[in-house]
Amino acid sequence: MAHDIILKEGHFDREQTASYLWWKDFWGLLGISVASCGFVLPLWIAWIFGLGSWYVRRATETLRYNLQPGRLVIERWSWWTLKRSAIPLEKITDLSISQGILERRYGFWRLNVQTAGTGGPTAEGVIIGLDDPHAFREAVLEARDSMVPDALAAEEQKAATASSSEMIARLDRLEALLGEIAANTRARA
Repeated sequence: MAHDIILKEGHFDREQTASYLWWKDFWGLLGISVASCGFVLPLWIAWIFGLGSWYVRRATETLRYNLQPGRLVIERWSWWTLKRSAIPLEKITDLSISQGILERRYGFWRLNVQTAGTGGPTAEGVIIGLDDPHAFREAVLEARDSMVPDALAAEEQKAATASSSEMIARLDRLEALLGEIAANTRARA
C-alpha cells in the first residue's frame, strides 16, 4: 500500500523531548492551577510525584513524524488515546518554524503545519524536537510542490473540457438560429 511507504522519517532525541514535554506541561499545569484558584493544584502535585514522568515516557514512546506519499502523518499519545493525524500534502498552505522560550532552552524548533481548512492561528499539526527541522520542512514542501503540478494539470484539463463543451453547445445554438433565419428568409421570398 502506498501510504505504508515512508519517504522521510522525523528523527529526534526521545530523552530530550521527554524532558521538554515534562517542563512544558509542568508550567502549563501551574498556570492553570493559579488561574483556577488552585482547583488543578492536586493534578500539578501528582505531576511532580510521578504522573508527569509516566505521561512523558508514554508520549515519547509513541511520538512519530512521517512523510508518506501524499500525506504528512503525526502520531502522538494524548492522555488516554493514540492520536494519528494524516494531513494531505495538497492541503498544506504553510509549514512555519518557530521557537519559544522553552524550545530555545532545549534547542528545539516547532514546525507548525497550516492547512487551508484551519483558517486561524491554530496549526493543524505541531511537530517538535526534530534533529533537523529545516531539512524535514524542505522535504515536506518539496513533496507537496511535486504534487501541485499534477493537481493543476487536472484542473486545467477539467476547465478545458468544460470550455470545449460550452463552445460546442454555443455553436449548436448558433447553427439552429442560422437554420431558422434561412427558413424565414425562404418563406418570405
